[in-house]
Amino acid sequence: MQKEIDCFLELTDKLLPISDKEWEEHKWQCYTFFSKHNQNGDLLKHKFYNIENRGPPAGASDCPAYVKYAKAVKRKIIDDADGSTRSFEAEY
Repeated sequence: MQKEIDCFLELTDKLLPISDKEWEEHKWQCYTFFSKHNQNGDLLKHKFYNIENRGPPAGASDCPAYVKYAKAVKRKIIDDADGSTRSFEAEY
């Protein structure tokens, strides 16, 4: 399970999805590695933010490495979105 989480986060870091369209593209990259999981872009986005929003386990003073990595990826996504020159069609 940890290997899947690490791979998922690496793929997210590589793509840095901002829009729903990009999360859908991310789905296809994940499908290559995790074909047994039938997930869509919204589920992947939810999964990422669920990992990113975790804190340290009870009684621990520090977050697990994969949570720190997810938080770093989120910062990259925010930075990419702030300086984005991508052109997206309105998502309705």
